[in-house]
Amino acid sequence: MTRSTAILTAVLLCLGAAACEEENALATGGSGDTDTDADSDSDSDSDSDSDSDSDSDSDTDTDTGRGGPTTCDIDLLFVLDTSGSMFDAAENLRESAFPSFVDQLETYPDLGSYRVAVTDHLFGNNPAGEMVVDDSAFLTEGWDPEYVCQDLWQQDEDATSGGCDADGHEYEHLTASAISYLCDDVPEMAHTVSCGFSSGEGWMNGSSDSLEDEFLCVGSFACHQAESLNEPTIRAGVEALEYDGNSGFLRDDALLVVVFITDEEDCTFPGTLPGECNDDPTGYQDLHDRILALKGGDEKWVVVAAFAGPEEGTVELNPITQEMGCHSPYGYGAMGECPMLVAFTELFGERGLHVDLCTHDLSGALTNAFDRLAMSCDEIVVE
Repeated sequence: MTRSTAILTAVLLCLGAAACEEENALATGGSGDTDTDADSDSDSDSDSDSDSDSDSDSDTDTDTGRGGPTTCDIDLLFVLDTSGSMFDAAENLRESAFPSFVDQLETYPDLGSYRVAVTDHLFGNNPAGEMVVDDSAFLTEGWDPEYVCQDLWQQDEDATSGGCDADGHEYEHLTASAISYLCDDVPEMAHTVSCGFSSGEGWMNGSSDSLEDEFLCVGSFACHQAESLNEPTIRAGVEALEYDGNSGFLRDDALLVVVFITDEEDCTFPGTLPGECNDDPTGYQDLHDRILALKGGDEKWVVVAAFAGPEEGTVELNPITQEMGCHSPYGYGAMGECPMLVAFTELFGERGLHVDLCTHDLSGALTNAFDRLAMSCDEIVVE
């Protein structure tokens, strides 16, 4: 036998042995990794450790390495224009739109916990008629309805005939003259009552059985009308979120939702003339960045909505200032155009939303906000 023939014979003998070994292994239930799995399967049937083994495998299988929450917690801030012209819209918000929104929110399948805070359109040491807003704390008080009616009944019975009962103890809807009296003549936010949030904090918890009553109270706000007629609504919201007195409201793993509701253009950057507001792209970009900074710079954790007038008005609301806008068909009064508010929401891309209150009521606006909120939650939640 030649040397090459001997080598070929040896190779063929080795291959034949390997094939036999593999055939035997298959006949006995597998080999290598397959054998290990088979042992695990056997354990699952016969060992007392089988449940533990199965749970361990299940945890490993569902660990995608992505991390993150399995439910969507929400921190929701309403920034309300609390001037007298917003009374009708505020009434609709607290009595109808907000309760409907809560019902809708709680249908979201991956909803975790949520909390709600309210602030106004002023901030810091800002004059508001005869009042001064000392800080940017969230609102926790509302008007005392008994005082409102009893006092107004004494001052002007006609002004409250449509708002108070025969005893002057309660009101449902104050007339324009009553609102004017309250906003112009009630000094220093007198005669307000604590809304008694069950959370014991400056915000309301969604789990509270009294959530809607708490919002009904805090939504009955006293007038805060800036003397200068400027309404720095956007900055007021940012200042409230950053204010030390409101610390604890923001949670690291919660979606931050900020909703501005107003009938006027934002005037964070006032001009030289009374009521004049400047478009300051750099300033608005800074406000945008300050909001994102509260969530680690990651915009997937932020939704910003503005419920306000149109971007461009079609009706002249004031022949002196030539302010343009529309008249709300939903009883909210005149809605000024607000291109700066619209531009601010657009800085947040698909997580920014403007709803025109000339074409939507507040219930419809909050439905739109819910859709945007749900989209953001879907991206946050790890299945």
